[in-house]
Amino acid sequence: MEDYENPILLVKDYHQDSDILAWTLKEAGYQVHTAHNTREALNAVTQRRFELAVIDYHLPWSNGLELMTISHIIWQRTPIVLLSLNRPEMCSLAAQHGSCFWLHKPFDPARLLLTVHAATHPSVAA
Repeated sequence: MEDYENPILLVKDYHQDSDILAWTLKEAGYQVHTAHNTREALNAVTQRRFELAVIDYHLPWSNGLELMTISHIIWQRTPIVLLSLNRPEMCSLAAQHGSCFWLHKPFDPARLLLTVHAATHPSVAA
């Protein structure tokens, strides 16, 4: 288990889903800060540094792509994993907006952990 200096920002609007994702990440040794909408996420990123952001595409008040664009202005080198339904165009949209990883829903916890690990360890392939 690794000890990260900075937590992961998890942005997911459905509390039950975010609780499951946060629990999965915490069980793997990550610190997790959860936001349930873009306003909470933007408030969090102005207060602290994050190792990684895991952002759902569908969010209240804006979408994950808009949040990713703003996030890259605030923390340019923080990797982002975008969560979305399996739509072919989403992968290229995510890359255009700065996502280094795209994870289609539904996904299993092992794939989430593999993707998060690869995003926080750039020399390791996913």
